[in-house]
Amino acid sequence: MTFVSRLTLFGLVAMVCAAGAAAAVAWRQVNAEDPVLTTRAILPLVARDYEEDPLPPADPSYCELPSGPASPPPEALMGNLTIGGAPAPAGTVVQVLFDGKAGPAARTLAAGGYRVLFGIGGTSCSNQPGAAISVQVSGQTFATGLVVGPGPIVFDIAVP
Repeated sequence: MTFVSRLTLFGLVAMVCAAGAAAAVAWRQVNAEDPVLTTRAILPLVARDYEEDPLPPADPSYCELPSGPASPPPEALMGNLTIGGAPAPAGTVVQVLFDGKAGPAARTLAAGGYRVLFGIGGTSCSNQPGAAISVQVSGQTFATGLVVGPGPIVFDIAVP
């Protein structure tokens, strides 16, 4: 056997031993008296073990869309979202305001972007056609210069 093949064989044996040691660390004794549950895998956290804070509520003057097959589709306000020059993290709360009154809120699903769905209400609603739209993120309000009307609205937000 040549020196190179011995070195390769040694490296392969070392990798197998290291993998076996890592696997041994991932299992631990749970209950020595129960033969069915003698070992348990320690898995990495793949889900949250806490509840998120509730979203901020909409003002009572905001009118929800009626539900049912004949209801109109929701409108969407969406865009890029950065905080301090970096993409905002997933889970950032974004709330739509109509003439300064709170509308629906949503958490971002991915870093750097947001989308909030809302309905167009009647004349007695804060979300009536023609109402000024602004967006609130991290306690700061950003005027869009846009009003409620049909069609999606794209508005990028840069929180300082």
